Amino acid sequence: MYMRNVSRRLSLSLSRVLKVVRFRLGCSTLPSVAHRNQGVCRDERVCLCCVQGAPGDEYHALFECPATRAARAPFAHPFLARLQIPRPDPNYCG
Repeated sequence: MYMRNVSRRLSLSLSRVLKVVRFRLGCSTLPSVAHRNQGVCRDERVCLCCVQGAPGDEYHALFECPATRAARAPFAHPFLARLQIPRPDPNYCG
């Protein structure tokens, strides 16, 4: 019931709201999350959407991946280009 109310207030479908919630909770289908419980080394959890060989994590999906560039474009603002968001520590065991 709560999720339906959130869905109506945000003008998003329930399935889209659930995808956002899963992403925010760290329960997404990104390689960095999906392969964590399968014992895959963090260095091997690369992005499957591009050929950069970058880590398939949230940072890459939101800020770097060419496959998500079109989705990022509406939110691009001049001040974001100057904003330096540090990449997470690659030695973090998460």
